[in-house]
Amino acid sequence: MSGFTFTPATKEQVPDPRRSRVQSTPGVDRFMNKIRISDSGCWDWTGTIQSAGYGMTTLHGRRMLSHRASLTIWAPGMSLDGLQVDHLCRNKTCVNPWHLEPVTQAENLRRQGEAVTHCPSGHEYTPENTYRSPKQPNCRRCRTCARERQLKGGRA
Repeated sequence: MSGFTFTPATKEQVPDPRRSRVQSTPGVDRFMNKIRISDSGCWDWTGTIQSAGYGMTTLHGRRMLSHRASLTIWAPGMSLDGLQVDHLCRNKTCVNPWHLEPVTQAENLRRQGEAVTHCPSGHEYTPENTYRSPKQPNCRRCRTCARERQLKGGRA
């Protein structure tokens, strides 16, 4: 959406969420008390974590994912309707608003796919080792795995 390229911020480059100018309310204060700042600049959620690995919280009487709550707090006018929040740092528990970007589902899935650098068997997806079908250009196949299946007598 914004074409933003993420460069990890260090602890010193991002403001401390507990010394912010965000309007203090009981829900916001409770939220801020469940953040641990890591050396990478991520604000790790220390509250409830759901089975998929994302944080959960209640803000203004609504149960929501903690990274969405973070954007609600830090970017109050931003509409997240119909959008997913991409963790640019690739850390599911991060609630640092500078590490989050609202994107469409298609863009989020595209980014997740590009973050995978190796096939399930551990072979690196390099231009030489990657096959993309003209009918499915967003789908990658490992050429090494295809050769190994062919040698075993299976389908390539």
